[in-house]
Amino acid sequence: MQGTCRIIWKDLDMPLVEHPAAPAKAPIYIVANARSGHLGQDQRLEPIEQTLRAAGRPFEILKVGRAGELGDAARRAAELARRHAGIVAVAGGDGTINAVVPEVITAGVCLGVIAQGTFNLFARNYGLPLDVAQATEVVLGGHPIPVQVGTVNEHLFLVNASVGLYPRLLQDREHFKRRFGRNRLVAVVSALVTMIHRYRPLRLRVQVDAAAPRTMHTPTLFVGNSFATERHRHRGGG
Repeated sequence: MQGTCRIIWKDLDMPLVEHPAAPAKAPIYIVANARSGHLGQDQRLEPIEQTLRAAGRPFEILKVGRAGELGDAARRAAELARRHAGIVAVAGGDGTINAVVPEVITAGVCLGVIAQGTFNLFARNYGLPLDVAQATEVVLGGHPIPVQVGTVNEHLFLVNASVGLYPRLLQDREHFKRRFGRNRLVAVVSALVTMIHRYRPLRLRVQVDAAAPRTMHTPTLFVGNSFATERHRHRGGG
């Protein structure tokens, strides 16, 4: 299998630093992925709803039951936030965050993260709370912080982007989780099963920023974004 990958990093520090804090009563539009985490969707949404109601904040939850619905929900949330000077929040895992980011950037609105996935790498990287109620309080604070965005072949991502074996691992993990439940042990076992099978290597032509392209043979290409400085950690915002 052959392909071309062009990797570009975009430091969005300046635009986000200049972005004002959201108004105290800004409505919050939450894209909630029912497939994230190991609890039922109602259990995961209850502390979010309780926290927002206690704060008297208007909100709307856009529930996503299938992967194909995620893009439409993200576009609707971003458009509503743009129209009503609101905030988009993601209640889900890293994959859900990556899916929502392009719509948020296009609409020019703030993004809040309520981590409810398996590993929650983005939230950990930026020091965001893993407790759902506390994460919701951070979103309510509405203080933007800068993040770095990467692109691979013009596809935006915050956490990682990949081709080859790694996305296959993720697909198999979802299959195992649907059968055996959503927890870390199931994720580890599914990865071991996938690795046992032979996987055809990729032949890729890779260019990073303006550097000269080079050809490589590899079972997978994984591009990770772990940019976070101390001034980003333990602060509110999206």
